[in-house]
Amino acid sequence: MRGDFGDPQSLNRYVYCRNNPHKYIDLNGLWSLKIGISCSLNIAFVVGISGGFSIGIVISNDKNVGFQAGTYKSESIGGSLGTILGIDVKIDLSYNKYDTSIEDVGGASVDILGESRVLFVVVDSGPSYSADDEGEVDTEHPGYTLSIGVTEGLGIGTVINFSKTEVRPWRWESYEKYYERDPYYERDPLYY
Repeated sequence: MRGDFGDPQSLNRYVYCRNNPHKYIDLNGLWSLKIGISCSLNIAFVVGISGGFSIGIVISNDKNVGFQAGTYKSESIGGSLGTILGIDVKIDLSYNKYDTSIEDVGGASVDILGESRVLFVVVDSGPSYSADDEGEVDTEHPGYTLSIGVTEGLGIGTVINFSKTEVRPWRWESYEKYYERDPYYERDPLYY
C-alpha cells in the first residue's frame, strides 16, 4: 500500500477514514444487528399512546475488537398518530452501520416507525436515533428497524417511541489473555 504525494493523508497508513470518521465510514468494519421478539400496545384515534418491551440477541463487528454478541432487553413508551388499535407480537430486526460495539446498542433512543395493520399482520419500519446521557439525539447516524408480526387490531399510522435498551455482552476469553498467562510469552514473545 503506497500513498500519493499529491494527497498527504494517504501517506499515513494508520489514518482512519481520512481523520473524519463521521463523514467517511468503514463499511466493512462497523455494524450491529439486533434480532428479537417484541410485544406492544397501541391505542390511537388521531393521537394516542403506545408502549412495549422487547428481548433478543445483538451481534456486532468492530475492526479492532472483532465479533461480539450478547442479549438485550428494551422498554419503550411514546405516542401514536393515526388510527391504530391493538396488541402486537412481532419479530424485530434492527441494523446500524455506525455502532462500534454491542455496548453502543444500549442506552436511550428515539424510534419513528410507520405502522400498518391488515388481516392480523402488522408491519413496522423506520429509523432509530440514539441519544446520549444528556438527551442529545444523534440524527446523522440512524439505525433502521423492520418488525413483522401478528396483531388483533387494525389501522395505519406513525408511532414515535422513546426506548431504553440494556445490553449484556457474552464474554469470550481472547487469545491475547491466553498468551499473557503463558509462561513462554513473558520470556520470548517471538516464540509465537
